[in-house]
Amino acid sequence: MMRGIVVIVLLLCLHAVTALSQSIRLVRSDVDSSRSHFVTATYRFGIDVKLENAGRCSAAAFELRYSNAQYVQYSGYSAGQLGRDGIIVFADQASTTTGSGKLNVSVISNKTIEEAPQNPVIIHLDFVTTSNAPHNATSTFTFTVAQAVTDSGTVTLQTTPLAYTIRSFVSVFPGDANNDGTVDTRDWTAVAEFISGGTRYRGYKRNPASVYWQAQTALAWDSATATYADCDGSGDVTQKDALVTAYNFGKKHFSKMEGESVLADTEPSQHAVALGEYPPDAIKLPIILTSDKPYIGMSTIINWHNNGGNYRVLGIEPGTMFQGENSLHIIHIDTTQSQAEISLASPGNEIPVSNTEPIAFIIIQQYGPDVFPLPMLQNPYGITTSGLFFPMNASLTSVNDNIDSHGFSLRQESHSLFIRPASASLSTPLFSLSDLLGNEITVQPSSFNGQEYHINVPTITNGIYILRIAVDNTIRSYPIFITQ
Repeated sequence: MMRGIVVIVLLLCLHAVTALSQSIRLVRSDVDSSRSHFVTATYRFGIDVKLENAGRCSAAAFELRYSNAQYVQYSGYSAGQLGRDGIIVFADQASTTTGSGKLNVSVISNKTIEEAPQNPVIIHLDFVTTSNAPHNATSTFTFTVAQAVTDSGTVTLQTTPLAYTIRSFVSVFPGDANNDGTVDTRDWTAVAEFISGGTRYRGYKRNPASVYWQAQTALAWDSATATYADCDGSGDVTQKDALVTAYNFGKKHFSKMEGESVLADTEPSQHAVALGEYPPDAIKLPIILTSDKPYIGMSTIINWHNNGGNYRVLGIEPGTMFQGENSLHIIHIDTTQSQAEISLASPGNEIPVSNTEPIAFIIIQQYGPDVFPLPMLQNPYGITTSGLFFPMNASLTSVNDNIDSHGFSLRQESHSLFIRPASASLSTPLFSLSDLLGNEITVQPSSFNGQEYHINVPTITNGIYILRIAVDNTIRSYPIFITQ
């Protein structure tokens, strides 16, 4: 009895190995495995027809059928490892009614079975996906007949159908980043996750592209959901896409959903630490941007250096104009690169040109002497209520650094400020000083010796304050560091 069971088990195992060793499959040759499950409209894709565990092979023949062939069309072949001398391909392209394509292929090598390659690529086939292919349709490839001449004789090859999803053109509404029909905080979150998630996706630019609220045609990306997060149509998900979401905030459309799926219904992404959660000795370094246009949102990249290790950046906190109920934040800090990307917006609340309050604060904790960082802002820009992107002016510096900006050279000695105008023709300026909460600090009247103004700052706690200089109907703001 036991012997009979062993024989049956051995026969079953032998049958399984035989079936496994006599198989044929399709292998994408144009992309890596992570992208091999889909094809893209207007692009060609290549397939290797390969044997597996079949031993040496000198000839093979098969019939390959594929669905939706009016959209996925055969375009040619090239020789595999059996050579090009004995290749015959009959292509029966699909009609618009059946949608079924068929290829009959035979390949005969001029090598003997002893010289034949092991598990060769029989042939390479090329297909192209047409521009009118429906998005998210599938094309299934099936071998109906497949045989090969191997070192174990003529064998019937086993196979499994393989389906490719079609990525085609979809309608995108700029700002509806999760494609649910409404622009709200969830769309801001969708953009934030692509920016801060660390994963970059291959994308296609929209042509033409605009930020205006109308359906625009876009070729779906490798990640179809990323197609919608590219709100400005640039071919990449960046901070600007968040500002497009702010520009079209609250708008709705009722088009048919065309993406893979709606992104998860999540709360707004808030990457800044809430006020009051920092250590008591933390220092708030203001970031001030000036603008020649009213705006509803801004974005920039901040870089800093800390070669001496005297401080570390704990976080970035939005300014008061971006702390309202409908305010939106993306704050992604990369401490390894000493860099942060920020986007701040206040939909429906236009920030005037006259605003001089800090747009944000860098929160730092010191470990060494009073050496403050001097962050640099890369390409700050804003977006207007009309959807215009425009450059903004960065103003984040210290009077200790004697940097000439906006027509004034600033210098500090302990609790005295010396302000030299760049031109003697400037009107007499007015000066004011406030703390970071906006509380006015009383200063002694300034004196002018013909070259520079001198202001005595009262004995106040060391820290960061905002000096405002008003001249010729223009107000400029400067962060200053009061030290002994």
